[in-house]
Amino acid sequence: MLPLAHTYIATKVTGRKDDLLLFGSVLPDITLTSSRRINEDMMHKSPQQFYGFIKKSYPEFLDLALGIMLHSEESKGADIYTDDQGRGFAYKKGRHLSNDVAALLKMEPGEVSLQLSHNFIEGALDLLLAINHPDIITTYRDVQRNVAPSLISKSLADYLGLTQQDVEKELEFFKDFLSYKHLSTKEGMVDGIGKPLIKMLMNIDVDRAEAVKLFGKAVTLIEEGCLQFLDDTVNKMKVTFAPYL
Repeated sequence: MLPLAHTYIATKVTGRKDDLLLFGSVLPDITLTSSRRINEDMMHKSPQQFYGFIKKSYPEFLDLALGIMLHSEESKGADIYTDDQGRGFAYKKGRHLSNDVAALLKMEPGEVSLQLSHNFIEGALDLLLAINHPDIITTYRDVQRNVAPSLISKSLADYLGLTQQDVEKELEFFKDFLSYKHLSTKEGMVDGIGKPLIKMLMNIDVDRAEAVKLFGKAVTLIEEGCLQFLDDTVNKMKVTFAPYL
């Protein structure tokens, strides 16, 4: 999932809009924007370990750790409902785009085009949230403005074994890359996230017009039923996370 879906789900599951909680619900994707310089196994794939560390060493940031739990597949957070390759929403819907994505990348359809197809679906999900629940853009914008990298960098640096300066640099880039400004139009999604992400991961410059067109196809593919999917996910997660709420 992308930031708006994670923000929406975190607010609905917990009934809260606390800045640290909602920032944490997006934060695991810093492993991607940092090109894995921030260890994926420690940040994205070990939410319970991070929660335990924060509870012991930085209890004032426990909401941040809960947000990460709400995000991560390993804690049965939101990602498990989109990213599971067998039954995840984004992968199931993305299969219908795999050939188009392969053409965009100028390669044969396969695992790579399916992976990127699921990213197009996730982007479409955020855009439809922005259209149907514009307040979520405001909430996400405020969270990004209110949580300064300097506020949380020491706790993250201690956990990750990195310097505080390096962590702050990655947090700044993360916030800029996933800016709310990119999330409310097809063109913004493609220019701000899609094309840079493909360049970062694959070193491929895709055609902008074709990418925008493909993104529009992704939106059409999921616009019926996507909000119900999100609410079904919220209801399942309320059960899973009841001990933390």
